[in-house]
Amino acid sequence: DNQVSLIINNKIIEEGNTNNVLGNPINSALWLINKVCESGQIMLKGQFISTGSCTKAIKLKPHQNIKAHFLNLETIEFKYI
Repeated sequence: DNQVSLIINNKIIEEGNTNNVLGNPINSALWLINKVCESGQIMLKGQFISTGSCTKAIKLKPHQNIKAHFLNLETIEFKYI
């Protein structure tokens, strides 16, 4: 479990936790894989999957500075242009 802060232009916009993704992102990945198999489809080597998000989705606007701070890990930062 890891707390996450979404910061836009140095203001905390949203906070969440990795537990928000079915208790653990691995549970989310396993759920997706099982659903794909149940439908008769297969997952191919090299395919990417998204396990969900720790926070709700936020619409970005041009020229914003975005940071996602993961308490026990690192901070990811970029400028949306």
